[in-house]
Amino acid sequence: MKPPYYKVVEELRERGRPVETRFGPAREVLGGRVEFAAGEMVSRRGVNDALGFMELMQILAGVFDPEEIRRVAPRADHSLFTAQMAYGPRIAGQVPRLIEALEKDPLTRQAVLFIGHPDDGPTPDLPCTLTMQFVARDGTLDAVTSMRSWDATRGLTYDVVFQGGLVMALARCLGLLPGRVVCTAGSLHLYDSEAGKTPVERDRRFVFDDVRVPRRWDDIQRWAKKEVVVMDRVPFGVWVVE
Repeated sequence: MKPPYYKVVEELRERGRPVETRFGPAREVLGGRVEFAAGEMVSRRGVNDALGFMELMQILAGVFDPEEIRRVAPRADHSLFTAQMAYGPRIAGQVPRLIEALEKDPLTRQAVLFIGHPDDGPTPDLPCTLTMQFVARDGTLDAVTSMRSWDATRGLTYDVVFQGGLVMALARCLGLLPGRVVCTAGSLHLYDSEAGKTPVERDRRFVFDDVRVPRRWDDIQRWAKKEVVVMDRVPFGVWVVE
């Protein structure tokens, strides 16, 4: 079976509607939907695993450190990494209340992280990921993500790491199993310049090390802050399974 992100790119190439964007021509599906297991990774030419994990660790730590991003991904387009687009500081204060809500009522439908904010307005400061809702059912924690815009090659490659990793971290805090992420994008698109970078048909996953990764949110934050400054190819405390 093909990984879900492979099928997404394939569908966009074959049936996406041509559209002009500020980054050049692209093919687009409105209300595109992608579902993947927490921990799934993309295999494609040029992917930098360290960048995905650095973004995940900074989100868990609740920080934004562009110099550490530059260190692990010196050839990335660093104009894309701005304080307004950094998710860690946006959600840091919300996570403890979200965990408390799920502990108090495991069936709650109110466990939502708000990443976008009305003050961002319809400007480039509005993040691509707007909300993440966490739903606990039958001992498993799933997430439903709403995005306004999703690039099916470069963006998706790294977003599946942070979205799945956040599910895995919160599941640890709640004593649940990490489940799946269901993501809906207002504009799911593939730039013509990226059309040749189709993900290969190879399943890759990562899992947290049960010994090294804490199970309390404040401890996870402290652990992640340390990982940010020592991370090299992949962070300590995370296994990459290929």
